[in-house]
Amino acid sequence: MMIAKDYSVLRFGSMMIAFLMLFVGTALAQDSTSQHAAIDKLASSGNAAKAVPQLLKTLQSSDTQARWRSARALGNLGPAAIKAAPALAKALQDDNRSVKIHAAVALGKIGDKSLATVDALITAAADSEGQVSRAAINSIRRLQLSPARLAEAIEEVLKSDKHVAMIYAVESAVELGAGATPVLNELLMHPNAAYWACIAIEEIGPAAKGTAGGLKKLLDSTEDNATRLQAILALAAIGNAGRVAAPELASLLQSDDQATARAAAYALGTTGAKQASNALQKIAEVDDPFLRMVANWSLAKIHPESDQQTEKAAKLLVAALGSEDVVMRTVAAKGLQQLKAPPEVVTPALIELIDDPHPTVVANVIDALASLGPDVAGPVGNALDNEELRDVAVHVLHRLGPQAADAVPNLIACLEDGSDPDFCHAVHAALAAVGPEAADATDVLIDSLNGDHDDLRHSAIYAIGKIGPSANKASNALKELLNSDDNFDRIAAAWALLRLNPSNPDTIKAVVPVVAEGLKMEDELVRLECVIALGNTGDKAAGVASQLKKVAENDPSEAVRDAAKEALKAFGS
Repeated sequence: MMIAKDYSVLRFGSMMIAFLMLFVGTALAQDSTSQHAAIDKLASSGNAAKAVPQLLKTLQSSDTQARWRSARALGNLGPAAIKAAPALAKALQDDNRSVKIHAAVALGKIGDKSLATVDALITAAADSEGQVSRAAINSIRRLQLSPARLAEAIEEVLKSDKHVAMIYAVESAVELGAGATPVLNELLMHPNAAYWACIAIEEIGPAAKGTAGGLKKLLDSTEDNATRLQAILALAAIGNAGRVAAPELASLLQSDDQATARAAAYALGTTGAKQASNALQKIAEVDDPFLRMVANWSLAKIHPESDQQTEKAAKLLVAALGSEDVVMRTVAAKGLQQLKAPPEVVTPALIELIDDPHPTVVANVIDALASLGPDVAGPVGNALDNEELRDVAVHVLHRLGPQAADAVPNLIACLEDGSDPDFCHAVHAALAAVGPEAADATDVLIDSLNGDHDDLRHSAIYAIGKIGPSANKASNALKELLNSDDNFDRIAAAWALLRLNPSNPDTIKAVVPVVAEGLKMEDELVRLECVIALGNTGDKAAGVASQLKKVAENDPSEAVRDAAKEALKAFGS
């Protein structure tokens, strides 16, 4: 009995100790769920002195979740956990991807800039796992190293044969925008990294104008054709600042490499290098139709005051749209978009190219037509009658938005003809983009509201809402949908009614609670539209401000959060 009693006391004492240790977040309970909870608790304890030693122990656990949670917790402790940097650097070599990701993120949050940590992150940045690579690169960036040291780090990543890592390194630089200029200038001096730096500069565009001098030097020094070509494209992308390299670009017009000569001609046009006019004139009549087209386009860009040069360039571009060379067709379509040539000259040729089999050409045709503005709405609207052209034509009208008002009768006719659902869905989207000027389509949209096709009903509701008060005759049909068993129908109909009557007290009282439900929908666009609609009620909707404040603070989408902050201004918040 005495033995049993002592055993019971000891057992009870052990249980109490375990409980207390869990409670204070030091020792971890035996079952994994409790252990994980205890690890998470340590991160928010605020007592790094006690938490770090415990987390360093659990970072070595055989339990994968315990390891990655420990890494995450150490990161959440921030600079106070700097003593954990060596262990986290070692964790970058863990067998588990989640552990490596959280270790990489944690090192960035802790802020240790030691040589060992940076080297470990550079190694991890070349990891075959894309998410690990990205986390490591983001942490390297977060450490705010000197431009020279950051350039060295990125160069090491770019030396690797891991294509994913290279892409993330470039993406990281692009995200910095103008702030990447010092690093990019460093990278332009590194043969192994210059090519990728040029790609990043091209993506950043005019904001990277501070790299113009470095790109000019690169043109003079590089012997690699691919790097030279990418440097030319980077100069073209930064715009006027690239004019500093006009002499180098002009000399490349005579290059034996066709791609280099064409790119140089293009860059002279985008940089507005008037000092290169004579050099461009010399090749404006060469036998190579591609180079001739680009040279004349550049002259038109450099001399916008010359109607004669603009018309000449436009005719060459239009003729090139019929080329068998897909690259030439693509460049021609893009060139027409940027040239802003007279619509009557280019519209017919562009419409003929709408059914080109190459998707890049079609994308550029859409851009080119949309750039011509309302003048093309009529001709493009007529193209809806052609089954081979209509799918792309409706996308052009969508891009034109309110400028496509002249094509509304054509869009209505498409819906009245009972075309296939996918096409009608695209027509609804185009009408929504036109907005209030598409009011004449209200009746045919109401027909879609009463149909059995869910997607068409949803897109019709959206179009009616975007048309706004001038589609008020749809109100009764929308009110019937408020009783729908389909939750999306109910919320969308309430949103549309609020768009039709944003100041009507009865409407606001009836539909605002339903629209507010949309703030919790998964679809980002639904949440965004609901936020905007609620904001348009001003301070007439009781209780909305508090809901919008939560959205402004917690929504996962930056666009939705920003919209909520803007909407709150109407409530004086």
